[in-house]
Amino acid sequence: AVYQLLASQAASYYTYQPVKLLSASTTNGIQVVTALTGNGDASIPVGVIVGFEINPLDLNLAGSNRRAASTARLVYVANDPNQLFVIQEDATGGAAASSAPGKNATLVGAGTGSDTTGFSNCQLDSSSIGVSASYILKIIGFQLRVDNEVSSSYAKLIVKFNHHALATGTTAGGGVVGV
Repeated sequence: AVYQLLASQAASYYTYQPVKLLSASTTNGIQVVTALTGNGDASIPVGVIVGFEINPLDLNLAGSNRRAASTARLVYVANDPNQLFVIQEDATGGAAASSAPGKNATLVGAGTGSDTTGFSNCQLDSSSIGVSASYILKIIGFQLRVDNEVSSSYAKLIVKFNHHALATGTTAGGGVVGV
């Protein structure tokens, strides 16, 4: 879906960065999003940035993968409440264990990214893995591929948002308890 980033938003935005809705829209009726920077009550996600409207003045790789600070830009967001994502865990406090699927977790680095690559620094906080319904991510499993070892540092996991702005009955902290 298409959303708007306003020129009044001072931060840069990056591909694969999670975002949440603002209670604002443009005169064209396009809803405005902002960075999802936390895991608490004010951080109900609407999705993850997957692309930006082309900026003809900045056609290099990083220019097409990010939005420079304080510039108005349309942004494309994967916003299905059932969307699955692949995310790297941060290995802080140890790698995600093989028992992680079915549990919940929080994010780290969600509001930051690289101006060189244009990609978000967002990772799953492996030290947060637990059963709390307020945690923002639901772990579905480990991504099965030859370069991804279960229970190793920086493993790739398949996740979905545990609570979502477009899901029926979603409230802050109103996700599903992990198993």
